[in-house]
Amino acid sequence: MQRTQLDYSKSEERKEIIRRMYRAPIKQYVREYGWLAAARRRKTALKKNRDLRYFTLCSLEAIDIKTLCKYGILSREATGYLSTFACEWDKELVEEIARVVGSNFWSGAFEDFVSKLYSNGNSLRDKLKEQNLFPFDIYNLDFTGSCIPDDQPPYSETLEALTRLIDLQHKEEQDFDIFLTFRAKEEKDNEEAIEQLVTLLNDNCEKYPEAKKALDKNYSNVDVLRSAKYEHFLAIAIPKFLSGIAKDHRYKLNISPSYKYKRKDPSGDPYYITSTILSLEYIHDTRSGTLSKLNDPPILDKIQNTYYPDSIIEILNHDVIDVDKKIRDKPQLNKMFKEKVKEIITLG
Repeated sequence: MQRTQLDYSKSEERKEIIRRMYRAPIKQYVREYGWLAAARRRKTALKKNRDLRYFTLCSLEAIDIKTLCKYGILSREATGYLSTFACEWDKELVEEIARVVGSNFWSGAFEDFVSKLYSNGNSLRDKLKEQNLFPFDIYNLDFTGSCIPDDQPPYSETLEALTRLIDLQHKEEQDFDIFLTFRAKEEKDNEEAIEQLVTLLNDNCEKYPEAKKALDKNYSNVDVLRSAKYEHFLAIAIPKFLSGIAKDHRYKLNISPSYKYKRKDPSGDPYYITSTILSLEYIHDTRSGTLSKLNDPPILDKIQNTYYPDSIIEILNHDVIDVDKKIRDKPQLNKMFKEKVKEIITLG
């Protein structure tokens, strides 16, 4: 009994730490200025009169879902949030999250969910389509860890899952957004993966002069970028990697401003969280059969020679907003977001 009580106490203490992290003003800043703005654009762009389909790694209290619901992007009924699907790997958190979000829920790792979705194991993809949940319009992938962890190969399980996700959406010819949030701590990342990302950026700059100009103007060179601002390096290199996957699946990738803010690990060592917002537009071939190749090149050539280089330049030029600095410069934001979060967590 004493051991059970001790374990319960540790579990509750850990949950409270998680709640504080997700309630923080720096987190709500990203939700409102980043995610909410992008979700509004995506909802406006929907061609059919339907609910926006939202996939999320929401964690305790589902503040991202409740924020979007508060502003009319998502809807809620007695049984849960409509057109919303949540995923959680942490068994200690699953029951509490499921009570908030409802029955549209996957208990397990995101990578396992995508694997099952990709293979249609247990008819998962078919079932989600029947529920009008798939394909999703937004994937909010708010990871607590790295995309390229040092205990996995360079092509990590997360990168493989993201590649499969793009392939799945491609099969549906569906435009969509990815909100990708991850840890940027170089000593915890796979060194070979980092070197491959460095090589990828250098190769792109050699191939596309405008990309090199953008890099030189903003960061001098890739090595300086990596050593001086690793969190900026990842905010560029991971989207750049994904832009290549997008291009191979007939997508044009656009990037909104990214965000960064500091956290501390259990030992007190600081690291950055980086949050990027990616919009993927499926490129349809609308040419008539009478147009010549000279006047209207095949769509794949246009993606390779126009949309893809444009995406690279946009990624290299995009802003990485320092959220800590924004809130330091305007202390009223700290109070405002604390009050907003306090209100939002009571919803639903």
